[in-house]
Amino acid sequence: MTYQPDYAEGEIVVSFRTQVSNEFANDFGKLVGYKLKNKSRFYRDCFVYQTEEGGEDKAVKKFSVYLDIVDWANLRDLNLESRWNGLEQIINSLRILQDTLEVSDEEYIIRINEICDSLREVE
Repeated sequence: MTYQPDYAEGEIVVSFRTQVSNEFANDFGKLVGYKLKNKSRFYRDCFVYQTEEGGEDKAVKKFSVYLDIVDWANLRDLNLESRWNGLEQIINSLRILQDTLEVSDEEYIIRINEICDSLREVE
């Protein structure tokens, strides 16, 4: 089956070249003409901005002009986010397991099986 994106209407994702604060992302968005959604990060240096429905491509182009600050801007793909979040949860589980390797054999096997189950559930 071919991957099918699920683009959110009226939203784009913008990634900055360096780590920026929510305040900077909010102010920069206003400068470009867009509002930061919920003043929260999507992931690390990525922020979600609200656009008019149907105006997503225009917003991407407006942000992309600022190449010295913006790494990339794109339509918000909800399917991609779901995949990303699922993998992040699995990576976090692996890191926790790695930090607690001295658990009993039984506990270790339980945790490995939980991680394997999570991998099977990732869409």
